[in-house]
Amino acid sequence: MASPSASSHGDDNTSEAPLPRGVACLVCRRRKIRCDGARPNCGTCIRTGVQNCEYHDTQFLNTIILLEGQVTTLQSRLEGIHDQRTSTSSPSGDSQSASSPASSGVSPTDTAPSPQALDAILAIFTKHIVQLGMPSATTENSLRGGPPVLLEAACAIACHFAPQNLAFLNSFAPGFRMRAERALSGPSPATANPGVTLALIQSHSLLATLALMKGNMVDGMRHAGAAWQLAVSMRLHILEGSNVSPEQVETWWMVYRLDRGWSVALDMTPASPADDGIRTMFLPRDVTLPPPSHLQNLPSTTATAFDAQRESVDSSLTKVVAIYAAYHQILTGDAPALAAMAARLEQFMHFITFSPNYHVSAAVIALATLFYIRVAQNDNIRAATAAHSLAEVLGAILESDYNVLQPIVAICVQKVIAISQSTPGVASALMPPPRAMLGLALQRLSRWFPYVTALH
Repeated sequence: MASPSASSHGDDNTSEAPLPRGVACLVCRRRKIRCDGARPNCGTCIRTGVQNCEYHDTQFLNTIILLEGQVTTLQSRLEGIHDQRTSTSSPSGDSQSASSPASSGVSPTDTAPSPQALDAILAIFTKHIVQLGMPSATTENSLRGGPPVLLEAACAIACHFAPQNLAFLNSFAPGFRMRAERALSGPSPATANPGVTLALIQSHSLLATLALMKGNMVDGMRHAGAAWQLAVSMRLHILEGSNVSPEQVETWWMVYRLDRGWSVALDMTPASPADDGIRTMFLPRDVTLPPPSHLQNLPSTTATAFDAQRESVDSSLTKVVAIYAAYHQILTGDAPALAAMAARLEQFMHFITFSPNYHVSAAVIALATLFYIRVAQNDNIRAATAAHSLAEVLGAILESDYNVLQPIVAICVQKVIAISQSTPGVASALMPPPRAMLGLALQRLSRWFPYVTALH
């Protein structure tokens, strides 16, 4: 069918054949109204004055522009803070600044650790593979034998999680990070070796997580943006066919969770494609079973979203993060959408009763999101019930295991506490013991994820 001309934008002739599925612009699809598919702006958007008419294959351009503006704003704020500190510093402080690692490009700790120290660092990292979203096949040997940039990035974030008796390993973190930064800023051999490209994506994701956990939002979003741009350029979001490797699939979902989770935490626009534009399937828990259901229409579909037999840790956590992000993108007055999301989360809590194959972080994020929804529905009793369940989950975790939770768990708990205190109906319904447990949990989380204190 020929593309409609500009003069046909005002023609509402219903005798025209409908567009093929998926061809309408994103605005018309969200509003569930007819679209003529014209580009760059469809007729409906022109008539209604919509400025951001976009399609799946063009939305990245608008998102990039928006993110660049947001990062520029954050950078300006940081520069203002830096200027204030510089103006009050002593001359000797200025002298130190001139010869600092940031200005000279040389780190005072830019030396390799001993073989024994490296062994300890890699042992720490392997305990955080699931938490960080790394491919399940990642091992100490694969890191040692893979691209050096990934080894450096993995070691940098592992140092952050060093236990108290190995706290000296933190001294190696700046060197690891700076070597990884230099490798990522150099010429990329990605076009020649897809395997190296995956390592670059994983490296950017690890450095993004490290920076964001520590409250360095500008560097964090810079690396996160680089990760998803590389992922989309490799078409990891639309992997199909028999030649797809598990590493490709798991790397994509690593990037997806990084983008969705932290975008909500920082109140920014997600960069990765919309859920209904993602065709990459999850890996099945068991190769003898079909893969878990997809993300498309996850909050509103009538089909079963969580399958206790087929769901993997990766898929169940990703689906919960998807609902968590979707909640923050809808209007609180959209009662049907809120009810659908609440039903999905209730289904997930039922699912984990019968399946041990989930990450405890997923339960925390699910319960926190369910709490937000109940508050938005003015259902204070059920909001308090969700907060109580959240406190029970957090109370069942050993203090030593808080460092393997998803980093965004900290902001979820912080928001639950803040909303509970500011909503009289919830405050009166939530008993002192769970309230105290939530406070203790936030204290434990802030040790490993200090960004949460900066966002307070």
